[in-house]
Amino acid sequence: MLSYNRLLLALGTLGLTMALSNAQNVVGNADDAKKIVETQCAACHGVYGEGVASLPHQAKLAGQHENYLRVQLHALKESKDATGSRFEMTMSPQASMLSDQDIANISAYYSKQPMLFYHLDEDFSAKRTQAATDLEKAKNDLAALEAKEAELKALVKADANNADAAKELKAMSRDLRGAKSAVRKAEGANDEIAAAEAKAKALMVRGEQIYFGGDMNKRIPACAACHSPSGTGNGPAAYPALIGQNYEYLTNQLHNFKTYKRSNDPAGMMRDIAERMSEDEIEAVATYIKYMQPK
Repeated sequence: MLSYNRLLLALGTLGLTMALSNAQNVVGNADDAKKIVETQCAACHGVYGEGVASLPHQAKLAGQHENYLRVQLHALKESKDATGSRFEMTMSPQASMLSDQDIANISAYYSKQPMLFYHLDEDFSAKRTQAATDLEKAKNDLAALEAKEAELKALVKADANNADAAKELKAMSRDLRGAKSAVRKAEGANDEIAAAEAKAKALMVRGEQIYFGGDMNKRIPACAACHSPSGTGNGPAAYPALIGQNYEYLTNQLHNFKTYKRSNDPAGMMRDIAERMSEDEIEAVATYIKYMQPK
């Protein structure tokens, strides 16, 4: 017998299916989507669906299948609370304001935008460059404080009654400790980056194994079976393109499937798969997908 929560999910899915059957007849016009994209979508997903660097838990939408985007926007729209098939605190209220025509237009628009891809070597090279910049700044800040300290010590030595200089010198001790700590932290950044890069490369090896081969012992099918070997998905089946998607977004969605917070997957396929995946496997697959390259 279905549990109460699963019954609600099933009824919600049935209602969504009926709504979608009517909405599929609406023809999307990408040109008509520009205003609504700029005012409602761009802040989290980017004007061109390229994503927003400070919001990696939000999806990149550029080049995503139009059919998939429609299905997801309708699921978000119809999910009024956590009993819905895909309720999200930010997106569901946003989607609730969209008409069927808006959804069709937005989906058409983002599907036509060119995909952008992450590159592991470039990402970590950028982190090393930033670390070098941070270290230089930390050293300069410390040098400036030490110069000021020396100046104040000279003033106090020359005039023991210089209360202002003595007070400022005493107050500087905490700033100096902080500056020295910042230098030590910046000096250790490269070691942390190297460790993170090595971990990412190891995760990519394991992620690639799961993506193309699954894990027969755990009855986890290969991701490529539905999302294609190239990671470009299956538009007619509304299976999303995954290639180059944000790591944080991918792990969040796999966790949502795993915990049944998201249930708009056909026949419960993704819930069944995610339930069998360990945290390490989720992390590995998400890392591999993030850094997949077009073939």
